Amino acid sequence: MLRKSIIIVVTLIATSVFVFLYVFPKKDALSSLENIIQEKKQELAAKEGYFKELKIASKGLEDYQSQFAKIKSALPEDPQPIVFYDFLQKSTSRAGLVLKNINYDLSGTENSGAQGLKTISLNLGVAGTIDGFRNFLSILEKSARIINIESFSFTSPDKEKNPVNFNLKIKAYFIN
Repeated sequence: MLRKSIIIVVTLIATSVFVFLYVFPKKDALSSLENIIQEKKQELAAKEGYFKELKIASKGLEDYQSQFAKIKSALPEDPQPIVFYDFLQKSTSRAGLVLKNINYDLSGTENSGAQGLKTISLNLGVAGTIDGFRNFLSILEKSARIINIESFSFTSPDKEKNPVNFNLKIKAYFIN
């Protein structure tokens, strides 16, 4: 009986030591891991909410694609001198003018206030009637691309039947 009592007491002490030395530290580690898991779940929920908001914003921006396309055509990403030459050639022809000369200058590109906004300067020589020149200016004004006419001059013809010569200095904008 004494032996059974000693075995019971030793077993209780050993169990208590085992519980205090191994189980409680593991329980504390488990509870700290549970806290970390809860924090990660909250972070995940916050990120899911953020991505959901981004998805909604992206769908909202899809409604404005036509406006973005207009802006992109008004301010192309590079100067596109050949495309611009083609536009000017067709515009002069449509207005009833003859394109005599054209040259451009990219060396004078500058920031015009807004970050990344650059300019291309063109000197343009055309010949034709005054009405044709008005039509040409109207075409440039209605163009999707942002174009400023900085100056223009003209020389009257020597003879009445000869066309009027017009010289223009044009500035077009692009994003770089």
